[in-house]
Amino acid sequence: EKALKDSIDMLGTIDIIGFLDNLDLLSSQVKKYLGFNLKVPHRRRSPADETIREKIKGSREYRKAVETLCESDMELYERARTIYF
Repeated sequence: EKALKDSIDMLGTIDIIGFLDNLDLLSSQVKKYLGFNLKVPHRRRSPADETIREKIKGSREYRKAVETLCESDMELYERARTIYF
């Protein structure tokens, strides 16, 4: 809990936070603050082996496990979106 609160508090000190669903905004912020054009390749590929991807695809058990593990990360992500997007 403390780490999450500290991370949320630190969001206000960051000039640029990028979101892959709005690369145009990220690129314009990088240009504004850093003075160069940002190029981000589109990959949309999982680094997981295909057999692992097939095993977890559609699995409620795995989804719940990931949601539990990433709960604090998701809260931080949502808070960042309210600030920067």
